[in-house]
Amino acid sequence: METNLGNKKLSVKETQEFGPGLLRWLESGEIALSDMLEGGVANSLVKTLLHSPIIMDLNADFNGMSKEELDGYLDCHFPNWDSFGSKCTGVDMPLWVGCPLGGREAQIRVKINEKFFAISINDQQIIPGFNAKSGDDISACGKIPTLLFLQLQMWIRLNRHALLEYWEQKIDIATLFARMIRLPKYIVDISTVNLREHLIFPAEEYKIQLYSTDIGPLFHVISCEEGYSISLSISSGKLLYVDMYGKRDDNDSFSDVEKLARKWR
Repeated sequence: METNLGNKKLSVKETQEFGPGLLRWLESGEIALSDMLEGGVANSLVKTLLHSPIIMDLNADFNGMSKEELDGYLDCHFPNWDSFGSKCTGVDMPLWVGCPLGGREAQIRVKINEKFFAISINDQQIIPGFNAKSGDDISACGKIPTLLFLQLQMWIRLNRHALLEYWEQKIDIATLFARMIRLPKYIVDISTVNLREHLIFPAEEYKIQLYSTDIGPLFHVISCEEGYSISLSISSGKLLYVDMYGKRDDNDSFSDVEKLARKWR
């Protein structure tokens, strides 16, 4: 069952994500049952929350707030998050850049598979937290695809100073947009990046380079020990081509490296 909301549909399952809070409001008389139907204030509120980065800050009970208190919270926080698309950032997913009035850590938020994640502007690591929609612990970087996580880290590093100034409300959104550096498409050497993937491709044994190409993202694996040099697809882990065989011959399928690559993703 779905409820049509403009050009988007809100499923009953999505509406039930905040069931405890809505039920509390019904019992207290703050809203009527009709407010939960299409076009109703509660229905519109849930739709707003499901597509807002502040969903991370609210639980299913709306943190115990009354409707009036939540309306005030939205007025203070929701306008302070601005969305930037891939065309201006170069990152594959839309980002939300904020300047909340509170004292929480400076961060960028990204939505992946209907879940929001927060990335620290200061150290470019995932901020441990609680996803209000799913109840998932989002402290592990394994929840974000490796390529996207690297893109986020690189984009934040390029724009860190301007992002922090915007977070601290020293500049406005127009100034941030004017100063923003788009993530370029070039080879990125990630052999020294401290990621969990190095348990799979140890830095002392391999050198890894990340490419962004017209045929899609890929990474280049250079074996320090065996001397081979190959490129694999990031999306599938499959071998694309071999630049140098090293100790191997031209009949080698490199299936062992493909297996590692699929784990690396």
